[in-house]
Amino acid sequence: MKYLVAGLVVGMVMGQGPVARAAPTTIKVATVMPRGMPWTRALSRFAADVKRLTKGQVIIKLYFGGVAGTELRSIRRMKANQIQAVAVASVGLSRIDKSIRVLELPFLFRSTKEFRFVAESMHGDFSRRYVNRGYRLLSLVSLGWVYFFSKSALSDVTNLGERAMWAWKQDPGAAAMARVVSKITLRLPLTGVLWALQSKSLDTIYGMPQAVLALQWNTSVRYVLNLRINQSVAGLVMREDVFKRLSSAHQKILLWRGRVLQRRITSASRRLNRRALKTMLASGISRVQPSGTFKRKQAAFRKRLWRGLTNVMYKPADLKKVRALLTICRTTSCRITTSGRVPLHLGRRPRQICYR
Repeated sequence: MKYLVAGLVVGMVMGQGPVARAAPTTIKVATVMPRGMPWTRALSRFAADVKRLTKGQVIIKLYFGGVAGTELRSIRRMKANQIQAVAVASVGLSRIDKSIRVLELPFLFRSTKEFRFVAESMHGDFSRRYVNRGYRLLSLVSLGWVYFFSKSALSDVTNLGERAMWAWKQDPGAAAMARVVSKITLRLPLTGVLWALQSKSLDTIYGMPQAVLALQWNTSVRYVLNLRINQSVAGLVMREDVFKRLSSAHQKILLWRGRVLQRRITSASRRLNRRALKTMLASGISRVQPSGTFKRKQAAFRKRLWRGLTNVMYKPADLKKVRALLTICRTTSCRITTSGRVPLHLGRRPRQICYR
């Protein structure tokens, strides 16, 4: 009898075949960036890395070129769980939590080194705030320095007078800044800027050199002011409930490769901006130095500008923390820790990184 029972059990187990493997998790990621750019190539590499390291158990499905809609529409679709992650600029990120935009305050940082110090030091704070709102910040990217470009020579931005200045229609921070420096502000979408420049209804614009070149705005401006306004920020963010459903090992891989993606896009952006500015200067655009008048008024102008951006781009408590970090940075040569190491070093494997 016992042999009969044993045979039945063996037969049942063999009949089941191999143990079923868990179905892979697919994470849909949307971005307005077109396929083929260095940024999107970095995203494709990120997706390939995640698939390889998780042995096919986590699939990153990318939607390029605004297939999922504008950045703001993509954010809404992510909130509705139609997609699970987005790669967006700071305006899109601020629809989840605006605190990250303190990194984009005009005339806050003197160098890329200072920006990196503060961004790395506050990464944990930003991540916690996103988690509290139901999202996970995987990458916080620097897209490069923003400059003023104009049709007529510009050496003092404290008062543009009657010059018409552009403000991105979807960015309340840009509109607030434009109101401080110019009597005439044109709030336009990106697609309307070139026509406004060509029709001479717009004089002054702002942007990263790579963006100005890609959008062909350089064909309708003659000058670039040699003054860094702010760093442009972007990020990769996903739904926290989807992130939590992943295994602990897969979560660590996603965070690790997200930080590697951050390094790759930041490096690519730096190269693209240098190349774009060089191309524009070679094509005849003139570089103008800030006037002595502006330099004398810069501190007071910055204070007035920040006051107009309070609770639009930042909270006073966040700015206070940033300024404290800048004081440390400027007295320690921007070393992140006493040992001189940047925390969450981008090249390390997950087991050596403290992610929370």
